Amino acid sequence: MKYGFGSFENLKELNANNDVINFGDYGGMDLRTGRRPGPEPLTQKYPNLSPYAVFANNPVLMTDLDGRDIVFVNGFSPHDNNSQFNGGSLDWWRKTKYWNSENKNFTTNVENYFNDHKTFYLSASQDYGSKAADRQRSGYETALAMVESGQIKLSADNPITVVMHSQGNAYGAGYMQGVLHAGKERGLDVKVNGVMLSVHQPDDINTDNIKNRSIQFTYSNDNSIYVKPMGKIKDVADANPNNIANGKSGLSAHGATIDKNEAFEAIKNTDKQKDIYTKKK
Repeated sequence: MKYGFGSFENLKELNANNDVINFGDYGGMDLRTGRRPGPEPLTQKYPNLSPYAVFANNPVLMTDLDGRDIVFVNGFSPHDNNSQFNGGSLDWWRKTKYWNSENKNFTTNVENYFNDHKTFYLSASQDYGSKAADRQRSGYETALAMVESGQIKLSADNPITVVMHSQGNAYGAGYMQGVLHAGKERGLDVKVNGVMLSVHQPDDINTDNIKNRSIQFTYSNDNSIYVKPMGKIKDVADANPNNIANGKSGLSAHGATIDKNEAFEAIKNTDKQKDIYTKKK
């Protein structure tokens, strides 16, 4: 049997009797001993517990989520279709060159705010003339597939956060809706958060079910040569759209939403006022 307890994968290479299960980034557990084959990655947060303990030695009362609950969706990038970035290095490129090229701490600041430090890096990159509806449908289907495969673990008390930029907003909106749909099918009241940055084709994005779960930020002078026109998403909380990008010469307003701290600070201030997001406990 490939999958066992909690829909996690059994590790036959460690034990032929399927007594060892894989928790993804969180190592796994040997069902015979109730211990991990490797140390808990967050052991520094729990100095009173053994780094090899599972569920704090109390599997009846405790749950151990896999933690990969923040999804960054980038917009158009020719590198996503470049063979030299295929494989594992593609995730590295998206994280270090797309999301953290100017603001080196962007993804870290997001993770700290939502109290979650394990992330996915997806791409909505298609072409200059792609339609929002097509990207939104792709995001929806990706979310369903990731839930079905076990990459995303749904829980009523474990929020999923989607941070999206440019063309990635339509994809990310669909991803959020896919997570909600998968949760509904499983009888779970799943929490999702949307951080919408430099929204492309805002009038063509369907915000059903996610408009009260999202905050958007677009600089008022945004006019990217790649994805225009820009604008606001209706019915989504607006985090200071009149702020003008300035500072480094040549820095476009379109890229400034991820390259300047002020954009995410505006998102956080709006959240404090409206109390929109659900954070990981």
